[in-house]
Amino acid sequence: MASSGKDPMFTVLERAIPCTRSLIAGVASDQWDASTPCPEMNVLQLVEHLVGGLTQFADTAEGEVIEPTYEASFGADAALAEFDAAAERMLT
Repeated sequence: MASSGKDPMFTVLERAIPCTRSLIAGVASDQWDASTPCPEMNVLQLVEHLVGGLTQFADTAEGEVIEPTYEASFGADAALAEFDAAAERMLT
């Protein structure tokens, strides 16, 4: 089988993004404040952390200097759209 030339990590990310998106899409409005395995983060804060990581990944890939403490901040109503935008930017 011929290699696609794609970094295996990129392939993993391409599979992980839709799975993560479906989890975010399934969060009910009364679940955003729920606790997570990360004791210092509720569900919304964890999604903000994920979006921040995707954004930093994309910034770095584009040669930008990133702030190591960058965190995304948005409301629950924007969580899925913010995740989609950050994921799309990271994968392109």
